[in-house]
Amino acid sequence: MFERFHHPALLGSPDWELVGAVDISPARLRWLSSVRPGLAVAESLAALPDTGRLDAVLIATPPEAHCALGAEVLRRGSHLLVEKPLALHLGEAESLVALAEHLGLQVWVGFNRRFRAGYWELQRRLDELPRGRILGLQFDLHTDPRLWDAITRSTADPESRGGLIDDLACHQLDLVPWLLRRPVDAVRAQYLRREPGVSVVEIGLRLRGGMEARCRAGHGAQQLEQIAVHLGDRLLVAGPGGLVSTSRALAPLAHRRLAVRAAVDAIRRRLTHRPKATVDTIQRQHAHWAAGIRGATATIGAAADGAAGARCVALTDAARHSLASGGAWVSISPSGAQ
Repeated sequence: MFERFHHPALLGSPDWELVGAVDISPARLRWLSSVRPGLAVAESLAALPDTGRLDAVLIATPPEAHCALGAEVLRRGSHLLVEKPLALHLGEAESLVALAEHLGLQVWVGFNRRFRAGYWELQRRLDELPRGRILGLQFDLHTDPRLWDAITRSTADPESRGGLIDDLACHQLDLVPWLLRRPVDAVRAQYLRREPGVSVVEIGLRLRGGMEARCRAGHGAQQLEQIAVHLGDRLLVAGPGGLVSTSRALAPLAHRRLAVRAAVDAIRRRLTHRPKATVDTIQRQHAHWAAGIRGATATIGAAADGAAGARCVALTDAARHSLASGGAWVSISPSGAQ
């Protein structure tokens, strides 16, 4: 995540200066030194040469380390930027948020999909509609982790070490209430497929006001990212290729249209030597993090703060409890739903 996205985003950022990097792997430190000669590197934050007071520290480690490393960052007096999920368990997430509040520091969480142009536009369009017009939402997000995941995961237990729900479905559990501006009252989850190399989980969300949304997240060979909002006779369909309005009958064509748009954009970026689209979203996220730390008023599309990160962990916890109880609805406490 750092090598492919955060690092190139920081290279072009007017808001941030990278002054040091930490990794427990000597090979990763050698890579850092090769691409950033002169950058201070170490195997722990405590061993990092004195670079003055750090405004913020970005944590992009496996999620089981987020809580302990995040607490160390905060106690050293720096704001915390942490890749999603904020933590693997709600108690850990809440402890980080409480510690930051106690120390007068900020926590920001890396839900970069909030910064996709199509989702910004979708939220704007939904804000313009009467609430009763929005009848439902379906979010499909499938990817092949072998294409990018450097962490070996268990094929026998897809939820070990921050698996499918924490890795992929958490994007959906963050985006849906953010897009609709409604808290989640209850969650249920069940596996549609669970076999070596392929896992698909379906998560139902019951939102305030009675509306329900359905999310499907999958690890396997399929590549798909699409949000469809049902407006009765029409659908709003959003994805990496942008946003289109279509009829139900033409929904498959809308998906192909968005896929073509995304492919054309990727080709154009390669030909013009521009950063990947995800690097752009990360750079926008970095800019919002910087604005938040400077005290700017939050605006539409603002990055997820620690409270939003903890709410998402409450939903992932509920999804796991639902899986363990055979797909029953699990209520979300008021503190986790606000």
